[in-house]
Amino acid sequence: MYMLWLVVGIVTVVTHTDGRHSNTECEAVPSGDLNAAQTIWNYMLMNHTLRRCDVIVALGSYDVRVARHAADMFLAGYGQWLVVTGKTGNLTAKLWTVPEADIFRAVAVGRGVPADRILAEAESTNSGQNMQNTHRLLSHLAIPVSSVLLVQKPYMERRAYATFLKQWPEVGGSGSDVNVDVIVTSPDIDLVDYPNDDVGSLSDVISVMLGDMQRIFLYGEAGFQAKQFVPSDVKAAYEYLAKKGRYCGYFQ
Repeated sequence: MYMLWLVVGIVTVVTHTDGRHSNTECEAVPSGDLNAAQTIWNYMLMNHTLRRCDVIVALGSYDVRVARHAADMFLAGYGQWLVVTGKTGNLTAKLWTVPEADIFRAVAVGRGVPADRILAEAESTNSGQNMQNTHRLLSHLAIPVSSVLLVQKPYMERRAYATFLKQWPEVGGSGSDVNVDVIVTSPDIDLVDYPNDDVGSLSDVISVMLGDMQRIFLYGEAGFQAKQFVPSDVKAAYEYLAKKGRYCGYFQ
C-alpha cells in the first residue's frame, strides 16, 4: 500500500534508499507541477477502443501492473497469444536479476493464463528491440499477425504506438500505410494514484514520464519512432517542467 497527502496544492511523498521516493520522507510536488504533469499524462494516453487482436504484447518494465493488465486482456478474450518481451531497461537493470519477460510471464501464469499460450522474448533492452524481436519470434513460430494489442504503462502508450509504427517490419518504416492493425492499452490508473512502492513517488513518476516525453520529440526526429503531433499546451507543460530541473533525471 502507499499513501499520498494532498495539502494546500502540495503532494507529499517519501524517499527510498535507492533514490526513488516512498512514504516517509516529505517531498513537495507543487500544484502547478502536478497540473503540467497531468497535461502530459493525458496526451500520452491514446484512448484506443479495445478490440480482439491476434496477439497481445506486454512490453516489459518495472511495473508488474502492466503484466497483470495484459493477462486480464488475454483472459477476457482479446488475443490468442500473449507475448511478454524485455530483458532489462534503464529502470530494471538494478532491480531484478532475471529478465523482465520472465517476471511478466510468472505474473501472467499466476493470474491464470495458460503457460502454453505465453511466448517470452527476453533479449530486448529498448522499445525498438521489443517490437523487432517480438516480430522475429512470431515469424519464427509461423504465427500469422494482422493485429496487435500492445500493453504498456499509461504514460508510455503514445511512445509504444509511435515505436510500433516505425519498428514493426510490415508497417514499412514511414508510419503510414500500416498493414498490421495496432492498438494500445494500459492499466486504468490516474496519475495521482499511479505511485506505489515499486514505481516510486509522484515525483519519480513525473521524472520518468518527462523523459518519455523528451523521447517523443527526439526519437521522432531521429527516425526511431513515428513523429507525433504535440499540441501547444503539451509543449508548454513539458517546457515548464523541464525548466524546473528537478524532473530531468531520465533525460538523454
